[in-house]
Amino acid sequence: MSQQHSPASSTSPHFAGDQTSAGGSPRVPSQGDSKALSDDRTETETMYVDMLPPAPRPVLMYTGRSGDGTIADLYSCVGEDGRTYQGYQPGEYMLPNDRAEQHRLDFSHALYRLMLDDKLAAAPIREPEHALDIGTGTGIWALQFAEENPTCQVTGTDLSLIQPLSWMPNCQFVMENSELEDWLLPHKLDYVHLRGMTACFNDVTTVMRRSLDALTAGGWIEFQEGCFHLHGVPNDDTLEGTAIGRWCQMVATGAANAGRDLTKARLYKQQLAETGFVDVHEQVIRVPGGPWSDESKAKLMGAYLANTFLMGAIDSFKKLLGAAGGLSPPEMDELTEQVKQDVQNPEIRWYMPMYIVYGRKPYEGEVAGT
Repeated sequence: MSQQHSPASSTSPHFAGDQTSAGGSPRVPSQGDSKALSDDRTETETMYVDMLPPAPRPVLMYTGRSGDGTIADLYSCVGEDGRTYQGYQPGEYMLPNDRAEQHRLDFSHALYRLMLDDKLAAAPIREPEHALDIGTGTGIWALQFAEENPTCQVTGTDLSLIQPLSWMPNCQFVMENSELEDWLLPHKLDYVHLRGMTACFNDVTTVMRRSLDALTAGGWIEFQEGCFHLHGVPNDDTLEGTAIGRWCQMVATGAANAGRDLTKARLYKQQLAETGFVDVHEQVIRVPGGPWSDESKAKLMGAYLANTFLMGAIDSFKKLLGAAGGLSPPEMDELTEQVKQDVQNPEIRWYMPMYIVYGRKPYEGEVAGT
């Protein structure tokens, strides 16, 4: 662990239920926060923002500190596309870490909380003392988990140390590669959390095995992950022949050429069981690509997913699009613009499966693989 931030003190198919959290509205950005995130975008690029409801309190949004001489600046580099990427271990992660990408990550966080009815975890964890957030990104999940569990010491790890200096006394951030570097943990863990990590590991089972070793008996590991494969709605062919369908396939191909399987979330349940975890559960949530569903929660999730595409995902994935080959830079730009139009087209109905998979480390004498 090289560096760390120490704590400072028509009839739509069924997609998801309409349940709300006990507190009412999910903890998601308010309209003002959403517009602030996209103030450098055109009006058409954020067409669904006005659908997003006020929240009990805003999601924490971070501006990043690139350029101010901090640790994050020392380990960042500028790519040929002008975007900033992590430079701690070049080539290990192909998405940028700049301000636009941080906005996308925080917006995705709001989508995941909405999916989980305002919860941060689906696994039945009870009074954890030590939790690890691998690939913490902006640190928003780790900070909120630390706030909701004040007796738990939370550590967030990432290749990019772009997180804020933590004001939570029980939260810290560490720069490391959780797949390739040793985990220098002074204690056993009660919970390991990973989210949005399909583009991160050469072999995710390595991280699963390390998590199993690091957890206490009865401790939990949880993945919250999108499967980067778009599906059309049954008996609806509007996705066929679209730019967004072609783009998604090319991005997945580019990632595969770089050694990353963006659809591997579908394998997590089996892999966790084979690693030795028990009580392995899988939930697949079909999130619409836009607010076309008749169900209120699914409609809102669709608005969030569409905005994560428009607020950065499409542009952030350009490097993966280029890795697929076959397109010149002008052709990639043209396809990118067509994809943005498709995302905003309510006549194109598609969804992306989101996987919530968790498992428990067995107690001594308990049979694994169940």
